[in-house]
Amino acid sequence: MSLSSESLPSAARAAHDDEARRAELRGVLAADPALMALLAAARDRYVRSGSWTTKGIALSTPELRGAAAALGIAKPKGRLSLKALGDALHRTRFRCTVEEAVRWAFDAVPATRDEVEAQCAVRWEFQQAELVSLAGTAIQEVLAWLSSRQAKLRRGVSNPALFDEARLAVRAAAAARMLTGPEIVPVLANRLSGDPHALDVGRYARRCFERILLCRHADLGLKTPLRAGSRAALLAASNLAADGISSQVWAVGLMSSDRMLTEARASGHVLGLPLVTLDGIRDVAAYADIAFAVENRSVFAALLPVVVALPAERRPTLICTSGNPSLAARVLLQRLAWGGAQIYYGGDTDVRGVGIARTIELLTAPKYGSWHMHSTSAGVHFQESSILEMEDDLRAVAATREMPSRGCSDATLGEGSSS
Repeated sequence: MSLSSESLPSAARAAHDDEARRAELRGVLAADPALMALLAAARDRYVRSGSWTTKGIALSTPELRGAAAALGIAKPKGRLSLKALGDALHRTRFRCTVEEAVRWAFDAVPATRDEVEAQCAVRWEFQQAELVSLAGTAIQEVLAWLSSRQAKLRRGVSNPALFDEARLAVRAAAAARMLTGPEIVPVLANRLSGDPHALDVGRYARRCFERILLCRHADLGLKTPLRAGSRAALLAASNLAADGISSQVWAVGLMSSDRMLTEARASGHVLGLPLVTLDGIRDVAAYADIAFAVENRSVFAALLPVVVALPAERRPTLICTSGNPSLAARVLLQRLAWGGAQIYYGGDTDVRGVGIARTIELLTAPKYGSWHMHSTSAGVHFQESSILEMEDDLRAVAATREMPSRGCSDATLGEGSSS
């Protein structure tokens, strides 16, 4: 190959049209991969900079340096400016610019980063408008999600398949707003898309869906990445569960015509009730229409011996939510409250504990009361320090069928840890 300045084109060559020169140049490039690599580097540099003249190419390999030398560039060093490359190409028999050479070699000049960004911005405006149009009653949290995740979303939904998943996430958020009873995620996904796995953990649609729910339930104070317990609490706050088995609540002393609950109450056995089991129980009640609830499993375990030691016919009802109430815990507490039971909840008075108390209060109002959630000047009051008083309350309810006035109130604490 000879493309040096000694091979300047004749007048006849200069008259050839672009198509003839393109075909000839591509023939040369087919025989010289190094020159093709040099033009590819020029193309990539243009994409990054948006200029054919102001930036340079790193001659990082002997092949690239050899291709530059073949163009008549004397002693090419570490970098070759696009202007110098253009001058060299113009001296060949092809008399072309870098832009023309790239177009002939690759059939097109790629869009620059700025051009691509501008195209993405325009497309994103239309995509945002479509997502908002699907939000329905979930409009506020969808707008918050779009605002907080705009940069990442714009990059992600440039892929049409991912935009389809983002649409599903918004539709799922809107549908969750309208739920009037518990539902599991696969059923929701199948209802919206015909695919029960469309909202599975790990799917882009699920990530977007959870982000929207986090905006809706910011009061839960959940942080990403979500762990299993936080994910269950987030779904439960929207009347959802991953499935009917994993969402469960622990309880002892429940009353019902259901044989399993009756026998468990008589024997003092603790039951782990999954959502699917609660759905099959027609009636459930609390002894003396008083149900005690705690979120801490260690407190629940500490109170169990007192409950079990009491006579079966006077055994009080004790429930453990195991942190933020699962959907099963929400269903049980709400059904008890709707049946007339007063719910006394005891938790720590830190921000998380007060948040759980407010959640339960919203679920069970006006049948809610706090249980030994004392306001202290020293700071957070932990439930472990009230176990003896709680034990006395359990015994008192068993003896009198009434709740002692000490340690209980009909409202949650104010604003957190020291309130």
